[in-house]
Amino acid sequence: MEKAKCLTIAERGIRTSRDVKELLASLVSDLLAGRVTIKIFDSLCNAIGKLLTLVELEQRFGTASTGGDRVLTLIGQLVRRAEAMKKKADTPGRRKESGPKQSQGQRRRGASAPRHANNGAAELRGGE
Repeated sequence: MEKAKCLTIAERGIRTSRDVKELLASLVSDLLAGRVTIKIFDSLCNAIGKLLTLVELEQRFGTASTGGDRVLTLIGQLVRRAEAMKKKADTPGRRKESGPKQSQGQRRRGASAPRHANNGAAELRGGE
């Protein structure tokens, strides 16, 4: 089997959207020419899709680095968020919630406990 053209592009590295377009175009032509199998084609398309998803996440949620690129730090952000939540919960003088949480409507009505279907039925029957 002849060497696939997409291999040459992949060996150079995929750094820009132009590289991705060139790789995909050569991959399609390699598939049609019989230089790659459908399994390799599918695997490369899935990998490129994941790479593009990562780039999108970096742009949306990443922070600017010294080189100007955006960097997405997944674990560090989760750890910092958990530490902040723990610190907030451990703050002295903070009232801890107890009992079931009330809905906004219950707070407006002044209800102390959630209304249940059977409570409403008891009121209709005369307050059993």
